[in-house]
Amino acid sequence: MPSLATFLLLARSPIGRAGGIALIALAALGWAYFKGVGDASARCTAAADRARIGALERDLAAAERSARLANDQARAATARQNTLNQRISDYEAQLAASGDDAQCVLTDDDARRLRELAR
Repeated sequence: MPSLATFLLLARSPIGRAGGIALIALAALGWAYFKGVGDASARCTAAADRARIGALERDLAAAERSARLANDQARAATARQNTLNQRISDYEAQLAASGDDAQCVLTDDDARRLRELAR
């Protein structure tokens, strides 16, 4: 194994200095390369994360629009059901007001009104 004196002699020689400088330069280039790779990877990851966030925001907006539409449709269906229930109740009241015999016999007008209730 070389001793410390051997390394000192090598460091004082022109070849030793050139080798040391080359070694330091090589280490600096290696550090710069791996630093650049790490920075590029971080930028790429950040860009991918921004793209994912944008897609999630668009998905959220679409889900909110769908929920609003579903609520509107549910309100419209409830209003339609209430209207139909009221029309049926009115029809039942009119049949009851016509007397007991009218409940068993339906006229053409009664059949027409029944068809209109379904519309």
